[in-house]
Amino acid sequence: MTRIPHAILGAALWAVATGLALGADGPTAGGKLVTERVGVSAIGRSQSFDATVQAVRQSVVASQVQAQIVALPIKAGDRVAAGAVLATLDSRIAQQQSAAARASLSASQAELTVAKADLDRTRLLVDKNFISRAALDQSQARYSAALANAEAAARQAEASGVQAGLHRLTAPFAGRIAAVTAEVGEIAQPGRPLATLYDPSALRVVADVPEPLGRRVTADTRARVLLPVAGGPDRELVPVRVTPLPAIDPQTRTMAIRLDLPGNADDLVPGQYARIVLEIAPDAIGTSGAGADTAPAPRLSVPRSALAVRGEMRGVYVVGADGTPRLRQVRPGRELGADRIEILAGLNPGETVAVDANAAARWGARP
Repeated sequence: MTRIPHAILGAALWAVATGLALGADGPTAGGKLVTERVGVSAIGRSQSFDATVQAVRQSVVASQVQAQIVALPIKAGDRVAAGAVLATLDSRIAQQQSAAARASLSASQAELTVAKADLDRTRLLVDKNFISRAALDQSQARYSAALANAEAAARQAEASGVQAGLHRLTAPFAGRIAAVTAEVGEIAQPGRPLATLYDPSALRVVADVPEPLGRRVTADTRARVLLPVAGGPDRELVPVRVTPLPAIDPQTRTMAIRLDLPGNADDLVPGQYARIVLEIAPDAIGTSGAGADTAPAPRLSVPRSALAVRGEMRGVYVVGADGTPRLRQVRPGRELGADRIEILAGLNPGETVAVDANAAARWGARP
């Protein structure tokens, strides 16, 4: 009995299962299967690197005073407007101190009023030679002291008002709550974080690349950001700005590359995993590094829609001379642009493949 290799048997079972699952409701529109002849093209080199999503604007909100937390109307994931209340602390002592400062200010202003009236009367009497100028000097000194006391009380009242205001923590900008690290009833300590806020409309990804490559990256370097999606192809974003940082890590000999994301990426979160793909001209690569190609070799590629993915297997439908699509297992490589996949093995130049793998599966399942 002839033993059938596992790879061939698996591909055959996969093809049958695919056809049955998709049903035999006909091929593509017009009754024709859209195909493409596999060609060889020299595609510019690209390097991909692991990256991390970061927030351009992020703030850790902390208390400046020691007081009990009496209200915390936020939770992680909430979106808040600029100036929204994030936490309220017990401000009863601060309010009493502020009231005492305002009362002291009123008393100082009353003393200033009396000193001003006394100074005016003394000047009048001196002008008529009823009293000596020494009395005028004393009256002037009392007025100056009252004025200084009133100004000091005013500053103290303002400071007490500011101190009382510190018991109400607000959002410095519109954003999203990343984390809440306190609970109602706890004692807030100066400098201890209560919540972390970031602006989801201003995100970027940061990746560390080898120093030789990093020196070649400029603001004009073409780049893409790939975000893994469970059960489907990676989500691709085109950054609005590429910024290589000039500093080099002496331990890893790498440079950081920042890619600012467009505004439609506000569903991402800081710390999320991503990959960046840098398109570097062949003459821009000096020495080898992680993720770098060694030569601009010609590549075979197919449309992304031509790649059939079922579990651990990857394949394309090759259309024979009789026009029948047959599934063939292939080894895919890197993503080339937004809609093409590199094929490393399993295809030959000049062969014809179905552009839509699902349509090819339905075609093969026809009665």
